[in-house]
Amino acid sequence: MKQDEFVHQDAETFYTEYEPLEVLGKGISSIVRKCVNRTTGDHYAVKVIDLLCDEAPTRDEVQNEINLLCELRGGQNIIELYDVYVTSTCIFLVFELMKCELFDHLNNVIRLDERQAKKIMRKILLAVQNLHENEIIHRDIKLENVLIDDNFNVKLTDFGFACKVPKDSKLRSLYGTQVYMAPEVLKCGCDRNSPGYSFPADIWSCGVLMAIFQSNSGGAWDNAKKMIEEDGRKGTEAHKAAVVGDTVGDPFKDTSGPSLNILLKLIAVVALVIAPLL
Repeated sequence: MKQDEFVHQDAETFYTEYEPLEVLGKGISSIVRKCVNRTTGDHYAVKVIDLLCDEAPTRDEVQNEINLLCELRGGQNIIELYDVYVTSTCIFLVFELMKCELFDHLNNVIRLDERQAKKIMRKILLAVQNLHENEIIHRDIKLENVLIDDNFNVKLTDFGFACKVPKDSKLRSLYGTQVYMAPEVLKCGCDRNSPGYSFPADIWSCGVLMAIFQSNSGGAWDNAKKMIEEDGRKGTEAHKAAVVGDTVGDPFKDTSGPSLNILLKLIAVVALVIAPLL
């Protein structure tokens, strides 16, 4: 879809076509609301960017995000942008509606089982593959920028830091979230002679996500085992089955998961130490 097919130049048109509903989330310079199309009754998510906010992105930065989303429209596991409304003070971006951020989902379920982790990770990697095949680097892959629904459909979102990069080129500007940044990205903030970074930086961020999934996997059987023990049925066939499931069915919890917790804490500490120097 071409941009001029769905970019409107006034907010009045948005309020004519959509009814804003409850707030889904807030950012430094934006707010995300659920909204409903007054004609079709379909629900969407609208991100309203306040251009007057000191921390707001520039119009050019928002336009870059719109351009990339237009180019990626219909791409596998990429958030769909349906409408854009531009005024002198605000920009309205109308997206498909998902249930929540992956960050919130993990907070709610506490742990993922291995099959769920593999399913989600595969879809994230397919989305990143789609980006890189189109010479686009995301630069801010993290739990908060992955959306999920009840059927474990996954969509990569927030392309505010994304940009086009020729295959043989390198970037040196520092963008992203420290704990997810690849070493070569962090080095750009500390060393003027850094060779820069490219598409592998996104893969590193995906690796951090995988580490988080592993450290958050394996709770179902463990909870079942504890419940049976608290019920005074330790040693029963049900308890034995839960022990087997806890050890074999959800291996992350007792193997790579705990060790990766240490790695994640180390990455976080390093990021906090380096951040003030950037």
